[in-house]
Amino acid sequence: MESLINFKIGLEILEPFLIKHGFYIDNFKNGLDSHEQFLESTYKNGNKKLVFIFRLSLRQVVYQYENSSINHDFYLDQLGFADKRRLKDVQFDDKLQPFKNVLLDFEYLLEDFFDGECTKLIKFFKLKVNYIKPQEKLILEARQLFSKKDFNKCLEIYRSMEDKTLFIDLDKKLIEYCEQHI
Repeated sequence: MESLINFKIGLEILEPFLIKHGFYIDNFKNGLDSHEQFLESTYKNGNKKLVFIFRLSLRQVVYQYENSSINHDFYLDQLGFADKRRLKDVQFDDKLQPFKNVLLDFEYLLEDFFDGECTKLIKFFKLKVNYIKPQEKLILEARQLFSKKDFNKCLEIYRSMEDKTLFIDLDKKLIEYCEQHI
């Protein structure tokens, strides 16, 4: 119940901005996923959709234009605002802070998403599908090999990766462990 209240209050923080830019609520879901409450709200403006996903805290914001969709972090990072992005992948004690942060981040998306034709969103979606998704699959494969204690193959995959910027801290630790145990 507390999650639902926090989610609704968080959406109320965002709604004045969304309404100003022609978005209206299109869908609201409230359910259980693996015994954990999930909440999802979709706002729509023509061919544009904005999806907010909440599990204990605001977990994800997804921007969609027609059949192209990308998440908040990737969108801002590709636009060159990685160091200015306020919504981080961090759990806050204040469940409303992520909503306040995403509202501040919206300023970086005015030109392309809110007021524009989403040309950069479409470009970034194609980049993700054609280049990044296959790289992410390799990372998952390397993690699975690590869990099976196949450190040689795990390290081989990590070393073959073209874009090392996709590694999170976990991947860096797995690489270090493999190097020490081969």
